[in-house]
Amino acid sequence: MLPFVRRGFSRSSKTLWQRGTASASASAVEAAPAPHFLEPEFLKSDKRSDYNPEMFVDFKPATTWNAVGELVNNLGSALNERHISAAFYQIKRIRARPPPEFMENLKDLAMGIKPGNFNCKSATLILQSCANQNYFDKDFFERVTETTMRETYKASFRDIARMMHALGLIKRTWEVHRNKGDVFDSIDAFVRRLGERLTFEYCHRQFDPVSAAILFQGLGHLNYDDHQMMFGLSQLLSHPVNLNKMCGREIATTLMALCRLKHKNMSLIRALFQRVVAKDLLPTFNEQELCNVTYALGHLGFRGDEVWDLLVEEVVRAERLSKYTKQGLCNLLHGLSTNAFKNAEFVDLIAREVARPSRLASFNIQDLTSTIHSIGKLQYPDWRVWGEIASELTKEDRLRNFDERGLASVMYGFGKSGFNRENFIKPLWDEIVQEDRLPKYSEQALSNIVYGAGKLGIKTLPKLDVFGRELVKPERLAKYTEQALSNLFYGLALLDFKHSDIVGKLMEEVVKVNRLLSLRQQAMSNILFAIWRLGYKDETLVKKFMVEFMEEGRVPKLTDTMIVRDLKWMGSMAVRDASVVDCFVNELMDMNRLQNMAMKDLAQAVYALGKLEIKDMSKIGVVAQEAMSPSRWSQMSDEDLGCITYGFGMLGYRDQQFWNHMGVEIIRPSKLATFRSQSMCSILNGFAKIGGENIPNLMTAVGNICGELSKVGRLGDWKPRDLSNAAWALASLRYYDPHVMNLICEMFLSKFTASSNNFEELGALLYACSALNHQYSKLINKCMEVATADGKSGQVDAQFLGNTIWSLAALGVLTPNYFEGLVNEMLLLRSSGNELSPKDLAQVSQGFLFLRSHCRYRPKNTTHSMFLADARQAHKQQVMLSSVTSDFHRDVEAVLGGMGVIQKTGTFLDDVCIRPDFVLWKNEDRILLEADGPSHFTCNEGDDRRLMGPTVLRNSILTRSGYKVFSIPEWHWQTLSKSDQKTFIADLLAPEMKPKKR
Repeated sequence: MLPFVRRGFSRSSKTLWQRGTASASASAVEAAPAPHFLEPEFLKSDKRSDYNPEMFVDFKPATTWNAVGELVNNLGSALNERHISAAFYQIKRIRARPPPEFMENLKDLAMGIKPGNFNCKSATLILQSCANQNYFDKDFFERVTETTMRETYKASFRDIARMMHALGLIKRTWEVHRNKGDVFDSIDAFVRRLGERLTFEYCHRQFDPVSAAILFQGLGHLNYDDHQMMFGLSQLLSHPVNLNKMCGREIATTLMALCRLKHKNMSLIRALFQRVVAKDLLPTFNEQELCNVTYALGHLGFRGDEVWDLLVEEVVRAERLSKYTKQGLCNLLHGLSTNAFKNAEFVDLIAREVARPSRLASFNIQDLTSTIHSIGKLQYPDWRVWGEIASELTKEDRLRNFDERGLASVMYGFGKSGFNRENFIKPLWDEIVQEDRLPKYSEQALSNIVYGAGKLGIKTLPKLDVFGRELVKPERLAKYTEQALSNLFYGLALLDFKHSDIVGKLMEEVVKVNRLLSLRQQAMSNILFAIWRLGYKDETLVKKFMVEFMEEGRVPKLTDTMIVRDLKWMGSMAVRDASVVDCFVNELMDMNRLQNMAMKDLAQAVYALGKLEIKDMSKIGVVAQEAMSPSRWSQMSDEDLGCITYGFGMLGYRDQQFWNHMGVEIIRPSKLATFRSQSMCSILNGFAKIGGENIPNLMTAVGNICGELSKVGRLGDWKPRDLSNAAWALASLRYYDPHVMNLICEMFLSKFTASSNNFEELGALLYACSALNHQYSKLINKCMEVATADGKSGQVDAQFLGNTIWSLAALGVLTPNYFEGLVNEMLLLRSSGNELSPKDLAQVSQGFLFLRSHCRYRPKNTTHSMFLADARQAHKQQVMLSSVTSDFHRDVEAVLGGMGVIQKTGTFLDDVCIRPDFVLWKNEDRILLEADGPSHFTCNEGDDRRLMGPTVLRNSILTRSGYKVFSIPEWHWQTLSKSDQKTFIADLLAPEMKPKKR
C-alpha cells in the first residue's frame, strides 16, 4: 500500500491522510466482510445533524456504499477538493466495487469544484482511486489534471511516478473493457507532458529507487518508451547504491515493466539480475515475484547459465513448488523456455509439479496452451509427463474448446517433444483440420502446426493435402513472416509432402526480392533442406534462391557448422547451381577455417564433399591432410570416422597411406566395440566406394567389423536401411561371411512389415545376397510375396522389381509365374509415366534369358514380347559398352596364341546376349573360355573363396544354352610360371582338345 502523507498538505488534510492510514491498518486484521454489510452508527436518523466532511476518515472496510452515498448526498456542496480527494482515497479501502451511479455522483461533485483547484497531489490520489475502481471519464480526467498539465514543473519525481502508474492502470483496464478510440488522446497528451519533465538532470536531483520502480511499472502499462528518458533512468537505477535500496517486489515490478516495454538495456538488466540472486535478497522473494522475475528475464533475452541456475534453484525449492498458482507455473515455464534454459533437473521438477493430476485438472485452456508450448520449447523428454498432459486434453473433448491459436501451440509443443502417440495425435489432427477451423488460423498458427506435425514424423496424416492448399491461398502468402516460411518448409520436408504445386507457390513467395534480402541464414538453410528432401526440381526458382547465398558477402559470415550443413543439402539436391557450390567449397578450403574447425564439422565437411562428388583432387588433398593430422585422430568419434570414410570413398580419394592409416585406426578394439549402426554402415560403404578389397588394412578392418556384428544382440538396434546398406557394402567389397549374412537377413525380416514401406531396403538386401551367392530362403520367399502381392501396385518402384528379377535368377529360383507377375508390375509403372532405367530393363532381359535357357520359356502375349524386346535392346547396349581388358586377359590371349588354338575375342553371342572373353575354334563356336579376374570371386582366402552371383548367372545361362564354359581364375593364374600357364590351359581344355583344322 502506498503512503499518502505528502509535503505541502494543510494540517487538516495531513490529519485526514494519517487518520485514514491508521484506520486502514486497524481494519487489516478484520475478517473478510460478509456479502451484505452493516451500516455504521452515524447513519441513524438522529445522528444526521452531525455529518461533516471529516467523517470520511472514519470509514472502515465494512462500510456499505449506501453509507458513503448517504454521507456524500448530505454534505453536498460542503465538500472541497481536499475532501473529494479523501473520499476517492477511502474508496480504495472498501472491499467492494461501487455501483456506477455512486462514482457518477462523486464525479459530478468534483466537476463542481472550481477549475484549477486540483493540484498535483490531489490529482494523483484521485487517479489512483479511479485506476483501482476501473473508472474513467474523459471530462473528469481533464478537470482533475488541468492544473498539473499547465504546471508540470511543480510535480515532484515521486508524484510523477505515481501518476504514471495510475494512468497506466487506467489505460490498461480501459483497453480490456472498452473499445479503443479518442478517449486516450487526453491520457497520451498528459503522459507526454509528464515524460518531458523527466530529464536526466531532474531525475538525478530527486531520484528515488522505490518511486522509480513505480514509474517503470506505469510506463510499462502505458507502453511509453522514450529512449532518452529510459536511458537516463536506467543509468541512475543501475547504480549499486540505488539497487540496494530496492526490495524484491520493486525489482520484480521493474523487470516486468522492462519486459512490457521490450526495453533491452542489458547493463540495467544484468545489474537487476545480480541484485535478484544476492544471498540476502533472493530468499525474501515470494512465489509471485519469482515467477515475474523469471518470466521477464526470459523475455528480455538475458543469458548466463550459472546465474540462472542460482535463480531457478530458489524457484524449485520443495517448500515453494506447491505454493505457485497455475498462472505462476505457466509464467515460470514461459520464461525458462524463452531463455532456452538448459538445466534439465530443474525443468523436470517444475514439469512434474505441473503434471500432478490435481494441478492439471485446474488448468484452463489458456494455461494448458501456454504450458504445452513452453515445455515443448524446452524439449522436455519425460513422456510420462507428456502422457498426463495428453490424457487431460482428451478428457471430455477438451480439444473442442481450444481456439485455433491454442491448437497450433499444442501441436507445436508436442512436436518439439516428439510425443507421437497415435491415440492422442489422431484426435488432435482431426480437430485441427475441421473445415470450419481452417480459414480461422493465422499464418503463424499454420506454420506452427506444420512444424509440429513434421517434428512428430507422422507421414500419413489425413487431409494433409487440404491443409496444404490452405497454406498457399493468395491472401495468405504475403502475410507469412520469414520465420514462418522457414518453419513451413522445414515441416513439409519432414512430412515428405511432395505436392510440387503447393511447394512451388511457397518457393515463388520466397524468391521475391524483398523476401530473399530479409531471409536469415537459418531460414535459408531450412529451405535448402526442404528443396533437397522434397526433390523440388524447378531449376529457375532453385537457382534464383541459391544465388542469394553469394550476395552481400553472406558466405564468409557463416559459421563452420552452417557451411557444412548447407553443403550437405546441396550434395543431395536434384538441382543445384555450380557457382554457388564452388563459392561454398572455396570458403570451406580456407586454411584458417580448416585448421580451427571442430572435428565434427570437419568430418561432416568431408561427407558433404563426397555427396557433391568434387573432382578437384588438390582441394580434396588439402582436406585429407588436415584430417590425417595426429591431433585429429585422437578427437574422432565413431560418427566422425564414418563420415570421413564415406566422404573420401565417394570422392575416389585413393591415397594408400591415408587408407592404411584409416584401417588401422578403425580396427582398434576400444573403438570398434562402441561403434553405432550408422557409423558402421558409413564405414563399410566408404570402403566399398573406394574399392577397399585392394587395401589390406581395410579388409582387415572389414573382418573385424563383421566379427563385431556377429556378437549376440549387436544387430538388435539396427534399422532396416542400415541392415540392407551393410549387406550391400559387403557384397560390393566381395567379403562373404555366411554367419553375418544370415544374422542380417534374420534381423531384417523380424523388423520388416508391409506397412513400413521398406520395399527398397528389401530389394537391396536380396540383391546383396544374390551378388554374394548367398541363399536365404525366408528372404527369397518374402520378396516373392511382396513383389506380386495384391494392392502393392505403385508402392514398389522399378529398381526393386529389376533387382528382384535379377536376384531370383542369380540364385536359380526364378519361376515363370513370378517373372510374369513382376513384368506386369513394370508395365504398370511404365504406363503410369514412370521411366524405366537401362539397368532395370537389362535385369529383366537377364531374367528372361535365365528362364528361356532353363525351361524354354516364351512370352505369354504380344505386350510381353514387345516389352522383352525393349529390355533385350537395353541389355545388348549395356554389354557392348562394358568391354574391359587387362594384363591378365592379354597374358591368356598370348598363351592361347602360342598353343596354336584358334580363338576369337570380343565376340557377341546374340542368343544369350553375352560377350565371352574367348571363343575357341572357328568351326566349334560353342566352347568358351573365360579369364575371370578378382571381381568374379569373393575376396575370401582358400576354401572360403566362391564365385560371385553375376558369374554364377552367366555360367548358368551359357551352360543351359548349350555352351561349354571353361574358367581361368586370376588368383590361380598369377601363381603359375609361363610354362605352367600353358600346361594349365592344356589340362583344362584336354577333354575338348581337337587338332587344329587346316
